This record gives sequence, C-alpha cells and structure tokens, in this order.
Amino acid sequence: MDRRNLLKGGALGVSAAAFGQAPVASQTMGETAFVLVHGSWHGSWCWANVTPHLISAGHGVILLDLPGHGLNATFPSSYFQRPLDMATFAAEKSAMADIPLIDFTASVISGVRTAKAGGAERVIVVGHSMGGVPMTFAGEAAAEEIDALVYVSACMMPPGKPWGDYFEVSGQVDEKVGSIMIGDPAQTGCVRCDPLSDSPIYRSAIKAALAADVNDDVLSAALNMMIPDAPFSMYFETPNLTPERFGSVKRIFIKCTEDFTIRPTTQDLMIADLNAAFPQNPTHVYEIASSHEVMLSKPTDLSETMIDLAQRL
Repeated sequence: MDRRNLLKGGALGVSAAAFGQAPVASQTMGETAFVLVHGSWHGSWCWANVTPHLISAGHGVILLDLPGHGLNATFPSSYFQRPLDMATFAAEKSAMADIPLIDFTASVISGVRTAKAGGAERVIVVGHSMGGVPMTFAGEAAAEEIDALVYVSACMMPPGKPWGDYFEVSGQVDEKVGSIMIGDPAQTGCVRCDPLSDSPIYRSAIKAALAADVNDDVLSAALNMMIPDAPFSMYFETPNLTPERFGSVKRIFIKCTEDFTIRPTTQDLMIADLNAAFPQNPTHVYEIASSHEVMLSKPTDLSETMIDLAQRL
C-alpha cells in the first residue's frame, strides 16, 4: 500500500519522517487531527485502543515512534542474553545516550506537518509521560502549527526549569517507579528497566509503579513490546518558552489521579508552575481515575476526554 492510499484510511501509522520522504498532501485527515506521542519504553503501539475511538469520531490520527523507540528501537547487547547478567546489563551504555533532544522534538514537529499535509485544519498534540518533554519544545518551535498541547500525566515544565527538577519534589516521595530502575543513568545514559524479567517480585513492582489497574494479560502483552531504555539527558534540558509562542498555545492536562510514576501532587505542581508563567493562558484540567498507563487501563475514558476537548477548542 502506498502512502497516499494509507492516508485515505483516515490515519497515518507513523510520522512522515519514518518514510524518509516529504508528507503527501491529502484532504482525508478530517478537520482535527491528533498527533500521539508515547512515553518512555513505549512506542506507537500503546495508543492502539485509543486510535479507533478517535477515528470513529471523525478525527485524523498520526502515530509516532520516537527516535530509539518502537520500530526505531535499539537494545543493549546484554538484554536478550537470558538468564540476564545483571551486572553487565546495569553497566552497558545505551545507544539512547547519543540521541539529542532536538531529534525527538523534530519527530513531533514532523508528525504535526504530516497531519497538516493530510488536510487537517487543526492539530492537537497529545503526549504521555516522557513524551511531554519533546512536545513542550515543539510547542515553542512550531507554535503557529499547533492548536493545542495535551499532557496525559506527562512531563510539563515552565520556562527556565528542566523537568529533572521535579524528580526531587516532596510530592514524589511515594512514587514507585524508582524501584524498577536498573543501573546508574549517568553511566548508561538512559533510564533502564527490564520488561522481560521473569521475576514475580520485579514484575509486581512494574505493575505497582506503572499499571496497577491494567489487566494482567494486557500488561504482559505490553511488557513484551516495551524496550528497556529511555532517554535520560532530555530531563535536564532547560526550555526557553516565550509568551508569544508556547505561551499562546492552548494547553490541557489530563491528570491520572492514581498515578505512582508522576504523582498527582507533582502533576498539580507542574500545572501551577505553567499557570504562574503564563497566567493569560491557564491550563485546562481533566481528571481520570487511573494509573500511569491510562491508555491501557481506561482507553475509552481517555478517548472520550480527548474527543470532548477537541470539541471545545
């Protein structure tokens, strides 16, 4: 199937950058298109139960595999050697360490421009978790091309403050994601975990940290698609966000109120920080009672929220 016919199906599976070609113009995206940006260890696959709802509501969808993720993934050589040599795995440098934030940001912008080329009049960028970092930088760089930024329990930070500063806030004291981290990010250049672990204790820790309300069979399937490494250095990139660009874009935050990765109090702090920086354009907030993996646990609730906010733009 060529790219023009793929567009006619109403959704584009990956960004145009993945094809290495310019986007193809078509009037098939619908009035509004969503660009869906996944988080750490994930890929475009994580939106599989959300996408059909958006398309059924008449919206276009662009799915991204960020650099080093999904079909662009690279793996530590020790990862597939089982039983796992934990000392080697914990120390091996990640290929993720050499991918600059600008490449992640460019991927998001490419998705936006693909949606525009496909005929979308409005583009809503939706980021989950780590995906909020490149989405924020894209919101500054391509403000005139983006109609709204939607943070799904995602990293959101004000001007002059890298998201890494939120690692140490008091609201994060009872987070559980730290318990699944392997190795020293300063050495490996990544945030590393072991989705293929067969340890019941470790798998229980993953579930508690990310997906307490996700069906066990769904979580097992997701773990088999997750990758072990995620970017680390981007958390310490300081954004230069201006009122005229990022500050002028409509901003929505979808809180996951049972999230043990980015705690609700931390989510509230991020919202307050952005509102203080751009009081003329406050964040609109929705809530879903879910874990961090809301796309897997409550895809219908998430989809309905996204469809509702699109109608309100």
